[in-house]
Amino acid sequence: MKDPIFPIGPEITEDDEYDENPERRKLFWLDNARKKYDAVLTDLHRKLDELPVRYQELLQKGQSNIELAHRFLDRVPRAYVGRMQSLLDEIEGITDEKGFLFDGAMSTPREHQQVGSSGYGGIYWETDPDVPVPILRVKLREKGIENMEDGQTYTIERMDRARRLAGLTALDLETGRATGNVDTEATKDPYHFLTAQRREEVRAREDEILNELKTIWIAIVDDCERAAVILNDLALYTDGGLTSAELEKRYQELILDKGVSIGLDKNIKVLKQLSFETGKRDRILTPQEILLRTGATVNNKYMERPYTPLAVQDGVPVEEINKLRQAEGSMVVNSEILGYEMPCGFKLESLDDERNTPKDPTLIDRFSGAGLDIRKLESELGRKINMPLARSGE
Repeated sequence: MKDPIFPIGPEITEDDEYDENPERRKLFWLDNARKKYDAVLTDLHRKLDELPVRYQELLQKGQSNIELAHRFLDRVPRAYVGRMQSLLDEIEGITDEKGFLFDGAMSTPREHQQVGSSGYGGIYWETDPDVPVPILRVKLREKGIENMEDGQTYTIERMDRARRLAGLTALDLETGRATGNVDTEATKDPYHFLTAQRREEVRAREDEILNELKTIWIAIVDDCERAAVILNDLALYTDGGLTSAELEKRYQELILDKGVSIGLDKNIKVLKQLSFETGKRDRILTPQEILLRTGATVNNKYMERPYTPLAVQDGVPVEEINKLRQAEGSMVVNSEILGYEMPCGFKLESLDDERNTPKDPTLIDRFSGAGLDIRKLESELGRKINMPLARSGE
């Protein structure tokens, strides 16, 4: 990636967000976008480094980590979630086939007590403190005990395999009670209960899954690295080099469609306002629209046609300017038309056959874009809206 075309670094501070100088505010929001991007890319690289270890451990230690892996999906770009989910489901199926279970599901009431967990005394303890709780649930339900809480139930054989793989004592297959015997062979070998043929098949598939997961994650990192050009696009946009429609298309392609988790909506909104406030889009505006902005001035040569955009007055085809105005749709600038300075939104109308805007600027809600009732506003304010160069009768 090339270095961004805007200055970045420690000279930009949090105070610049509210600096009176719009150039400092611009630099703040561009730098803020860069920091968001850097944070996401750094996190993705870290996860790429962790991925082989994380999922190898998941396959070798079983379902004790599967929930963590599924939660990990929340940070995966949407474009890849489906395939990642499918691979995780397959991993879960493999760990289940091997015989693994969630650690907490294998304990007896006595073992729960020994580690300080509560909730498995009472009827569980009274029934048998040395039988794993999921097996006790089966026994109690068979006895017709009502109001048993929902929970997993397993056969004695299934529970015995899981405990032996986890390094817990084996079960008596007649009673389901924990014995004092630890199966060291099963503890050391996650494929212990698979046939020789199935062992080789599973190992081969695990390698394929891990390689596919790594390939997906490399693609995710590549998408994020390619998305870095959006930082330069933002700088160009702020200086009037891209229209809002062009930036929106780039943002859709680079960020949203790829699911890159960089939220730049606020940055774009503020930078658009700054591009209008600093006069970067004055060429598509009429003198009347420019003068809506607090402190703005217009060259006298354009004032004879106050409702015609500057560029049109200089000979640029109306169609071209109309296209640019439609690409922006609206503008937000600091204005005093309400009697005091505040950010106000205005709709950018298409030009008529006379190359003019058809009416005075429409005041809009700067958040929703909805048109505002001028008469109602004037009634609430108790005075007329101070529209510059207002047409007579409007």
